[in-house]
Amino acid sequence: MKRLIACLAFLFLGCTNSEGPPLTIGLISPGDDPQRAEAQKQGLELVVKYLGDKADTTLQHRPLVIRFISANSPDEYESQGVRLTSLSRSFALFGGTNVDETERLDHLRVPLFSFAPRRTTSLSESTFTLGLDPEDQAAAIVAWLKSKDVREATMVKPQRSTSDPWATAFPPAWKAQWGEAKTALTIVSDEDKLDAETLIIASAVDDDSPLSKQIGERAKRIVFLGPEAGAKRMAWLRRENREVYWTTAFAIDPQTKTTAEFADKHQRAFGKPPQSDAVLAYDGLKMLLQSMRTTRMASGDRLLKDLETATYNGVTGPVHIEKGRMHRPVFVVHATGEPPAFDYRWTPEPPKNNGPAKK
Repeated sequence: MKRLIACLAFLFLGCTNSEGPPLTIGLISPGDDPQRAEAQKQGLELVVKYLGDKADTTLQHRPLVIRFISANSPDEYESQGVRLTSLSRSFALFGGTNVDETERLDHLRVPLFSFAPRRTTSLSESTFTLGLDPEDQAAAIVAWLKSKDVREATMVKPQRSTSDPWATAFPPAWKAQWGEAKTALTIVSDEDKLDAETLIIASAVDDDSPLSKQIGERAKRIVFLGPEAGAKRMAWLRRENREVYWTTAFAIDPQTKTTAEFADKHQRAFGKPPQSDAVLAYDGLKMLLQSMRTTRMASGDRLLKDLETATYNGVTGPVHIEKGRMHRPVFVVHATGEPPAFDYRWTPEPPKNNGPAKK
């Protein structure tokens, strides 16, 4: 009975005959966004649960423990990060939904997996961004439009920002995909009248966005190139004669059976379909564990080097890290309901000299 009680003290962990001290991973989730917080927590729990069933989450007889905590501001992210690394001795952290929150955790110098959609040069080599890379999103959108032979589009960039990563990424992606073909890409401000047939909203959007007032009746296809959370809030723009699309890290792709398998696992475990943050957390933790096994539980530079060169078979396909940014398949989805409908899958070029992907 004592043995059983000791095992239950660890979260969803397989027991071994000789357990060392637990290996702790910390998750700081957004207190002001309970849906994202729940998805991130569920993604990590799935790793522990399903790999734990195979006694695969115990490394060198050390059980894996996930510590969950929430934060509501960049300052709180920092204080909670200190708490997790100093008091709970967390080996690695997951957390940060934007650049400000991520920068507050970056100085803790443990492997940090951020859910932020972009990476800044100020971040250290120990921080990895799990969110979709803006350049990958732009490449996916252009490839999808080309598959539909859409040769004319209007990109909408934010008037108040001069360095939005999505607005910066889209024109080069358009040129690279179409080459010398006859096309027309018009660039306008989000404060202009938006009356083109195909609109590419190349920025983050929020509830205060003026876009709904600016979009004209001629707009038949609205594509959000930016963080998924904002795009979802604008799904109401769809009408009988207007389609709304955005990019996401997860959709059930008929050609990729692992997406349906993951959705089934998640449904059985939590009674609901997975959100993209669950997939990001799941892949991030499995990739970390893979590198920890490869390096025999090494830390510091050796572990970081392995993460930078490893390729992992993720839920949706091959995943790799390059310069701190995680590159993964990008899905274009159609706002027809919840969940949105799969429409297109784009896969990044594999890294050179990284060897075959590991599971």
